[in-house]
Amino acid sequence: MVNIINGDEMFIKLNEIDINLVRKINKNKSLELKAIPYKMHRNNIFVYAAENNRRIHEELNFIYGKDILIEVIEKEMILALI
Repeated sequence: MVNIINGDEMFIKLNEIDINLVRKINKNKSLELKAIPYKMHRNNIFVYAAENNRRIHEELNFIYGKDILIEVIEKEMILALI
């Protein structure tokens, strides 16, 4: 999937999305936060989100018990992934 933002290409590699990681958060919570976790590495959870805010960090940190690293992408892309 490719999205053009201000002339830059943003790639989302669907094969990098860890389905077991995603399943820990329900669809409604993901829609509410406009965020979807996609990868875990060591003590970090990588998340695609429409914005970077404290609420996403706090809620996902509570669910996963790990540090949250957010990659901001367009809201429409988040909704399509969910």
